[in-house]
Amino acid sequence: MNNQHLPPGFVEATLLWMKTNAPVLYGSFAAFGMATLLTLLTLRDGKSWMDALYAGAICLLISLGVINSLELFGMSQDNALLIGVVIGGIGSSVAWQYSMLSQR
Repeated sequence: MNNQHLPPGFVEATLLWMKTNAPVLYGSFAAFGMATLLTLLTLRDGKSWMDALYAGAICLLISLGVINSLELFGMSQDNALLIGVVIGGIGSSVAWQYSMLSQR
């Protein structure tokens, strides 16, 4: 199966990058999932989908930066999942508080 639109070795390079950066990826997606699901469960209005996706995207970007800098602080990247879940939980509570303030 030859794909003429991809440069040679693109799929292999992408898989190698994903294997090398696996802790960053699963920590960031854990933050996205945690923030999105908790925001959806706490907000019951019509705009909750967009608010949940915004909260998830913001937590994903924040966790990307934090998890990439773990080695600078002397921590192992094995803590990436924990960091991602904590950031996702904090992000969902911030989104919930913001929605409560905006309803006043």
